[in-house]
Amino acid sequence: MECKYYKPVGLYSDNSLVGFAMYGFFPEEGENGRVWLDGFLIDARYQGLGLGSIMLKALIQRLTKEYNCNESI
Repeated sequence: MECKYYKPVGLYSDNSLVGFAMYGFFPEEGENGRVWLDGFLIDARYQGLGLGSIMLKALIQRLTKEYNCNESI
């Protein structure tokens, strides 16, 4: 099943694909819509290097800016 709101993205470090994430904005949810980070994966070969923490922080900053978020849960 396809959902038009999700955006899949590759997570790269030094031009190497190290993971995958999927996020989206769902305008019908809540009073002002809702941003979802629905998938976040780091390839097993790159785990334990701190990349997950770095990528997650960068992705949250991107979502905050892209969707003008001012609150989180």
